[in-house]
Amino acid sequence: MKRNQCSLSSYFLPVALLILTSGCVTTPKGGTTAVDPDSTFKTYAQVDYFDKVKNAHQSGTVDFIWSEKEQMRLELSGPFGYPVLSAVLDRTKVYAANHLQKKYYDSDIKHLGNIPNFNFDLGYKEFLAMLNDTKFEHKNWNCTLDKNQKLESCVRAQDGMRIVWGDRNLKGGKTVLIKNENTDIRLSFLSPPTKVQAKLEFFVLNMPNGYKKYQLQ
Repeated sequence: MKRNQCSLSSYFLPVALLILTSGCVTTPKGGTTAVDPDSTFKTYAQVDYFDKVKNAHQSGTVDFIWSEKEQMRLELSGPFGYPVLSAVLDRTKVYAANHLQKKYYDSDIKHLGNIPNFNFDLGYKEFLAMLNDTKFEHKNWNCTLDKNQKLESCVRAQDGMRIVWGDRNLKGGKTVLIKNENTDIRLSFLSPPTKVQAKLEFFVLNMPNGYKKYQLQ
């Protein structure tokens, strides 16, 4: 992918853009050590972010790459293409690099929402359902379908987070709006996910040189 990977952390954007640089993908330390060559996909979206508290709007781009073996990488870039945040997650762990603050996080997946730039506490399965239009399976989510039996909205009971799908077109494009009490995030996808050749480094995120490591409890 052509975009880079660092940070819009000052804008509190929640997700990231895909680029693999030598500082972040060497010996597998942060991330998984296995890939599924037959089920790795990617997609790209424009991101519009609104902070309701500060009445502030920002935009950027985000790339997702994932495997059906429950591995995902998210990479966020800022409005002029500069890198913001990188994250690799699976069912139990998250590794994230905040490139503006030069901070690296190695934490349990349950702390995902506490990592700066991850304002929305979504796990691998929730991201995957959002991208693939499949029903959220966790009991905390209540989802409704549209007349074409596609996801229309899902609401999480514990905190009222709401995800709304819309603007679907014949080319496979759609928008996904993620809303909570303080922020709105709109993801605009121009096309459906495509299959890619799996590479181990997709799901490895080592701590870049000069970054400080944090372990969230």
